[in-house]
Amino acid sequence: MAVGLKSKNMSDGNLEHYSQVKQLIAKLPAETTFHPSKVQLEWVTEAEAKSKVRLPESFRRFVLEYDTIKLQGYWTFTVAPPEFSDDYPEDIFTFYRNSSEGNPTEYDKLLFLVTGEGDECYFFPVIEGKALDKVYVADAFSPEFCTPYADSFYEFLVTEIPRSYPECFRH
Repeated sequence: MAVGLKSKNMSDGNLEHYSQVKQLIAKLPAETTFHPSKVQLEWVTEAEAKSKVRLPESFRRFVLEYDTIKLQGYWTFTVAPPEFSDDYPEDIFTFYRNSSEGNPTEYDKLLFLVTGEGDECYFFPVIEGKALDKVYVADAFSPEFCTPYADSFYEFLVTEIPRSYPECFRH
């Protein structure tokens, strides 16, 4: 488990989904994630302060343990080292700042996965500088229509990992 994070901080549902995610990831090809992660807690806290938004606990824990994961053929955003974050398009905070700049309606969404040409965008709602641990999906062609998808990032992964890698879960 990542340094500075303890299981007792997780709700029972998140703990259950966390265990399921670990089992699912164990069945995936090694190049699907970057375990062990190189992301450091200091990078996360510095980026949160700079962006004025706090990651949901399940996503924070995930990037500290696995960095990123490839789903539906696309990598989830991660947290880059501070010295490279502004030039790193897969940095979740850089993407948030860039998409929100000059567009105040985007300050309420912290995107963590964009598929295709932006066909679907998965995000955490942001309220008063804190990204909630709920996952929503928006269609790129109708971004005003957002659908609840999962109650946490781990629950999202429990659905998306088998969907993205069905060949790893055939019996």
